[in-house]
Amino acid sequence: MERTNNKPLIVAHRGGASTKALENTIEAFKKAFEDAADAIEGDFHLTKDGVIVCTHDYDIEGLVIKESSFSELKALKPQLPTLQDVLELITDDKIIYIEIKCGVEIFPSLVSVLQLSNVEHSQIVIISFNADVIKESEILFPEIKTYWLCYLKAKEVPDVERCINVLKSSQADGLSTTMNTHVNERLIKALHTNGFSYHAWTVNSVEDAKALLKWGTASITTDKVVEIREGVFSKNMSI
Repeated sequence: MERTNNKPLIVAHRGGASTKALENTIEAFKKAFEDAADAIEGDFHLTKDGVIVCTHDYDIEGLVIKESSFSELKALKPQLPTLQDVLELITDDKIIYIEIKCGVEIFPSLVSVLQLSNVEHSQIVIISFNADVIKESEILFPEIKTYWLCYLKAKEVPDVERCINVLKSSQADGLSTTMNTHVNERLIKALHTNGFSYHAWTVNSVEDAKALLKWGTASITTDKVVEIREGVFSKNMSI
């Protein structure tokens, strides 16, 4: 699922929560869908006992997630959802972006979770900064879209050749970067020419979102779902 009616998907970054305490929670994800987000994006880690949990940082109150059990972490953070919990929110017309924050060790658990879920693979996107994770996902789940994440500093010029080489070697479907002044139509056209889609995060400026729309961006991840949707997709907006 990409670019519906020639419009990029609006993705709620960590649920588009207003505070850090609410991000990556069931409450935030439900609110994102109430605000008409096309998709939600969440951060996922693997616990010591093989549970995939949704939280951004690598520890919870000092307990390292990969070295701790789910019950230990849940005791510290009662609202901590599992991937199964989040998948239950995905209705037929919605999408989930699963950002894998760990390595390929997550895949045995991920295979089990997705096998038990009713969510279609066409409604799932896997994103990661780790090209090995992208490559393993393409092997195990060829029907699931994968986007390689690349963080661009404010004044950093994207190394387009390197990005395309990573995308090709990992067999990713697209590139997802932060928005800066060097993200432009030329970059996106180069990706399209090589058969890759482009995605942007975390875009909270309506002007940036309008430019991304014109350049053929497939999805825009934002903290401000309502503002971006209304500002970019207003019926009265001229492109």
